[in-house]
Amino acid sequence: MKSQLVLVPSKKMDINKKSDRNEDKLIRMGEKARANLGLTNDKAVELWPDDNNINGKINHNRLTLIFQAYSEDLKELKESGMSQEEYNRVGFVTTRTFKFICGIKNTKKENIWLADSIEDTVIGADPEFALIEDGEIQYAGSVPDFAFEGHLGSDGPLAEVRPDPATNIKDFVNNIQKVFESDPQRDYIMKYDWIGGCFFNSPDQQREFGVGGHAHIGTPAQLAELFNNGRKSGIKNMVFACLQKVLDEYISIPMLKIEEKDNGVRRRHHYGKFGDYRTDHGRLEYRTLSGMWLVHPELAKYTMGAVKAVSHAFFKLAESKDYADKVFMPSNVNKNFDAYAMFDQRESDIWKNIEIIKAMGAVRPSTEMIDILDKGIINFSKAFISDLKKKFRSLSTYNMYSESIDAFIELSSLPLLQLRKIDKNIKHNWLEGKEFII
Repeated sequence: MKSQLVLVPSKKMDINKKSDRNEDKLIRMGEKARANLGLTNDKAVELWPDDNNINGKINHNRLTLIFQAYSEDLKELKESGMSQEEYNRVGFVTTRTFKFICGIKNTKKENIWLADSIEDTVIGADPEFALIEDGEIQYAGSVPDFAFEGHLGSDGPLAEVRPDPATNIKDFVNNIQKVFESDPQRDYIMKYDWIGGCFFNSPDQQREFGVGGHAHIGTPAQLAELFNNGRKSGIKNMVFACLQKVLDEYISIPMLKIEEKDNGVRRRHHYGKFGDYRTDHGRLEYRTLSGMWLVHPELAKYTMGAVKAVSHAFFKLAESKDYADKVFMPSNVNKNFDAYAMFDQRESDIWKNIEIIKAMGAVRPSTEMIDILDKGIINFSKAFISDLKKKFRSLSTYNMYSESIDAFIELSSLPLLQLRKIDKNIKHNWLEGKEFII
């Protein structure tokens, strides 16, 4: 449930110095406000300042525990002449928390957003592409003035686009478009062809280049707080490992068809193998994907829309289970079990013993996943497409993302000869508006 809240800084909370209670992590509400907002039985809520500003959602959100409001604060508001409508949706926080969420403003109240459940999942990415001149890859890091930093920059041999993250997939795609159209660094590479894809071989340079299309999956505030306060730190990697496995089955296997199996396998000789993921920034960096999805805005929308649908469904399912440890843990193992070991063929069948993996139908053994993703041993038959469609349509998020999901499945079912018609020239597709194949 998401609602608008009137947030008010409380001097009473500022001066409460009880050692067993950090007021900066609380929101205090009266009984009427809690009842009006449907929070009577809730213990915590997420707060953020502006629903239309993703920066606020990511960088200025705060998970707060609900406590009873001080009678002095409620009395002062009533005497201030606040309308009954606003009074019935008021929450009090410390001045420090108020400034963190709303910014440094000389205001006595602000309308913000409140949610007692996961309302959305943030998606980001840093996909790569090649700079080509006369048929040869030009080392991006050696292009004069083309720096590493920024929304568009070099990353060793390849160029990389780093759009602002978003919760809305169309906004995410538009963020990529804006970078390609107006980032100041693009002037340094305009003389080259911008070619996306999965894998490049450069005989003259005697090098092979795997192209990354890493997706970044934002961790919901409720789960991040559990990680940070230690309650779930022991199974943090297990949560991300489970999400990685689910995304591999729903996204990276069919994507292997779109990028062509030989290209996908050769790329994974370098990186992006089954089980290649990072959690350095407190969220999943999903590295199995190649940069193929970047070649056209429509393909970006379909692929990343499907990624978001799966990720959000995963988090909603975890929330419905109250993030219980047993949801993410194999049966008969302790919390210190090495999450990375599950991707090893020696633990091949362990996935079928994990509740959330079973619920999402992603129980292929690790040996089979290694054969598929790292060796290309799979037949993309009608039965495979039918099963993929069934799994996607069982997601709680399917109706919300059906346009992207259905198109992603359609692409996966196309003959290779048709898929090879996809133009990988990013300038043609993003800057000149060339139509996609479907």
